[in-house]
Amino acid sequence: YIHDRNIIHCDIKPENLFLFLTDHRLRANVYLTKIGEFGLAMEKGLIKYGDGTGHMRGTARYVAPELMSHGIVNFGTDVWAFGCTVLEMLTGELV
Repeated sequence: YIHDRNIIHCDIKPENLFLFLTDHRLRANVYLTKIGEFGLAMEKGLIKYGDGTGHMRGTARYVAPELMSHGIVNFGTDVWAFGCTVLEMLTGELV
């Protein structure tokens, strides 16, 4: 949804994902996942990323390699972070 609006979250991690029960009347619990905390989000196409001092912002263990090494921000940045989050969910271990 946010990528369709040219927004890159830049800090997807378990602490920023929220589950909501969609309809308690259903026999099976159906949850909707929403992303919160858009403090580091940016519009696609902006060149600079960081806090203005040359330091990277975000949670290091979820930062995509291309962002860490070259400061490149794109939709793949969020995909990488989501992949790290799913890996943690499946293994129960921090990435």
